[in-house]
Amino acid sequence: MLQLRLRAILLVLLTVVGRQAIAQTADDEVWRQFVQWLSSGSAPGHPGALYDAYQRFLVGAGVSESEAVRRREIVLQRARSTDDGWRLIYNTVYSNSQPGFRTEPNATLVSAIKERPPGRALDVGMGQGRNTIFLALRGWDATGFDLSDAGLELARRNAEKAGVTITVEQEREGL
Repeated sequence: MLQLRLRAILLVLLTVVGRQAIAQTADDEVWRQFVQWLSSGSAPGHPGALYDAYQRFLVGAGVSESEAVRRREIVLQRARSTDDGWRLIYNTVYSNSQPGFRTEPNATLVSAIKERPPGRALDVGMGQGRNTIFLALRGWDATGFDLSDAGLELARRNAEKAGVTITVEQEREGL
């Protein structure tokens, strides 16, 4: 009797694990298709708009609205849960010829340093470098880091155009 129960439990466990493996494989395929769409060059330059555009693309390709929403959620989850996901998204955003991000420095930052003498600053998630460059223009020793290769390259070019020196670091996995 105990052997029969153990076999039944094992069968249930194998079924659950098997279903999870199938779901993971299906999620991997959804991500692969999204990455392929990103490389087609039709993605907009803002993350929120990017996900909306992908959902519209899927519906336009004949995928039902509910399935398109499901795939969008898989893509969002994958982007949030892996460094490579964020890097891919933001490399796409910063490589876009019409980027959907602000180029002026953050108003709170502008206000916060107004009466302060220049010092050292670290810009976490610097993207295209708008805040790091603003600080450097005001005499600060500014360092920024980001995970997006394209964002960092854009920050370097923007600093050169502005005539300032900034330190740019690539975020590494685990930081």
